Amino acid sequence: MKYTALLAVLALVLFPGVTPSTLVDAGINGKYVETRSCDVFTGPCFANGEVGVTGTEAILTWSVDQGDWNGVSLDGLNVIAVVRAHNTLGNPYQTALPAKCVLIVDSDATDAQRTALADLASNLGGDLTSDVVEVKTAPITAQIGACKASGCARVEAEGLVEIATRCLG
Repeated sequence: MKYTALLAVLALVLFPGVTPSTLVDAGINGKYVETRSCDVFTGPCFANGEVGVTGTEAILTWSVDQGDWNGVSLDGLNVIAVVRAHNTLGNPYQTALPAKCVLIVDSDATDAQRTALADLASNLGGDLTSDVVEVKTAPITAQIGACKASGCARVEAEGLVEIATRCLG
């Protein structure tokens, strides 16, 4: 039997690749949601059959509640990284790199804030966001963890990205 999940979702309360103390030292407080593409197969001879074939795309969203990055206030702003990797993301036996990404920065940001948002995403996304091929600007709305169980997310970059998740169970 085949079950297909269009998006596997990891909703984290902290930014990836950075320890909580690093974010506190940097003065950043916010939320993060990551969605990845994948196909999930179950049944004999099919488990993990998609590894190396699919699961190469991800959308990473950082929503800053308050804080500064490189001395620039990012209060209430958002940045999204749309990532395409060379191989399946999360495969422990083969690297997903190289990866390329397109950054989408909040249109509500000033020029200095847009630069800081792009730098924040490039740094916090690690190797997945180190090769930025384009930076776009759009109105971004991000509601992450706003539901009763704190596991739901709704992110939209007008005309570019739309993500809606729900809690499991």
